[in-house]
Amino acid sequence: MFAAELTGTGQFAGFIGLQTMNFVVPSVAQPAVEIGWRLSHIHWGKGLATEGALGAIRYAFGTLGLREVLAITVPANLRSRRVMQKIGMKHHAELDFDHPRLPERHPLRAHVLYTLKNNTAS
Repeated sequence: MFAAELTGTGQFAGFIGLQTMNFVVPSVAQPAVEIGWRLSHIHWGKGLATEGALGAIRYAFGTLGLREVLAITVPANLRSRRVMQKIGMKHHAELDFDHPRLPERHPLRAHVLYTLKNNTAS
């Protein structure tokens, strides 16, 4: 993950980047690398997540040579799901899952899964 800051002011906005998932997602090749973002609420809706995520994808595919990145969120997180769509990720409903680190009946247990494949990887 990288610290995200505003160009010009250097104000901290949050984190954007990649991480190896620390739990197994059913039906996903391991180790899985997740792209994610956590931005301060005052910076939502300004395109920062999309811009940072596109940079992380360039790094993932160009520098690291990854074949695929994935992203997960709860179904109701429409803002993050929109970012996932904007950066070219595809939702795979058949791979949606219950988060293994949340208890049964927890309101945030259900997760959706999006992937983006590196079409230039050999």
